[in-house]
Amino acid sequence: MKRIAGTISSLFIAMLLVAAPALASPVSYVAELNTSNKNPVTNVLLLEEDDAGTVHAKVYGSALPGSGQVAISHNPAFTPRRTLIIGITDGLAPDGTPKTQIILFVNTAFAAAVNGVKWSLALPGSSHSTTIASLIAATGGGATELGWFTGDFFKQIAAPAVFATGSDFVVGEFSDFTPIGRAATIPVPGLAAGAMAALMLLLAGLAAFKLRRRQRSNLVG
Repeated sequence: MKRIAGTISSLFIAMLLVAAPALASPVSYVAELNTSNKNPVTNVLLLEEDDAGTVHAKVYGSALPGSGQVAISHNPAFTPRRTLIIGITDGLAPDGTPKTQIILFVNTAFAAAVNGVKWSLALPGSSHSTTIASLIAATGGGATELGWFTGDFFKQIAAPAVFATGSDFVVGEFSDFTPIGRAATIPVPGLAAGAMAALMLLLAGLAAFKLRRRQRSNLVG
């Protein structure tokens, strides 16, 4: 009987170790933001690449506050490996005049390299205004524009800015790149949720085993 119990316990522990990453789906990106005009970030688009190299686009349905801590969370059906997040805000150009600005979540090395650099020089291949127009169209459901963001934009134009999911990142505001925020906590793709689900499975299995053993004891008695 002890051997059976040990076998079952080992089985469920193995399930816990396997199921934790398999069930991991919630992903969160948390940052402190401070946009140039304190206006919210709208038209937020998440671009995430999976293990196979496929880039998935998700239109984030809520605007992000222009200042303070913000969190972008969702539940993808895959495990993201690389990420890029883009949005726009009614901000201020470097000379203080009102201007629609691009907000981009990027890796730390890219942020350091392009600090103060204009969009067209930091990310050659698409102008600032064209990217804004494409983003508005994409977040409005434009299939062609979404395809451009998951293809040429992610894999070529903005490839140097992409960050590894789960690593540190910087939030910058363009037209001339200005850091306006940084990761507040390092995002870890839903390991806690997966582990909790697997733990519940383990406990349920052990409870069922104990119940069957008790029933057999009653029959023998």
